[in-house]
Amino acid sequence: MEETPDKITLTVHLKPKEVAASFRRHYKNLLNTKKDIALAAVSIGLGYLFGKIAGPALGSVILFAAGIVFFMLPVFMILIYPYLVFSIMSKWREQKDYVFTKEGFSVNSKYYTWSKLEEIVETETAFRFYKSTNDFEIIPKRLFTDLKEQAAFRGMLKQNLIVRE
Repeated sequence: MEETPDKITLTVHLKPKEVAASFRRHYKNLLNTKKDIALAAVSIGLGYLFGKIAGPALGSVILFAAGIVFFMLPVFMILIYPYLVFSIMSKWREQKDYVFTKEGFSVNSKYYTWSKLEEIVETETAFRFYKSTNDFEIIPKRLFTDLKEQAAFRGMLKQNLIVRE
């Protein structure tokens, strides 16, 4: 078994693509995309049918517009919003210093115990530390010099929390 270190220190300066990829995965998990697309298709279809039957009545226009909104919302949340987050929120552009120990971790000197985290999600390019449903930290895997360092970090996380892949 791999021995885990007592302390790991990382300095993170996120790239726009890393933030966008993390938010894209985050929103894909939150959105029920298939349901939203089905709802959009039904709304557009009903709006079109009502328009054909009753003429361009207000009800058909509203249903058609609702369908467009239901269709565009997931597209916006997955493709456009992640890049806006990086541009608008300075939190994602600032350099952060992390210190991970067996008791918890700190972000720019603000300390969190492991029990304060809801979960940790590991993807092929990063770890996401969820402090709440919509508040998370991103640790890119590019910060680790090799797979052994990455495995030691993962080992520390698994000792303290379940890491979901």
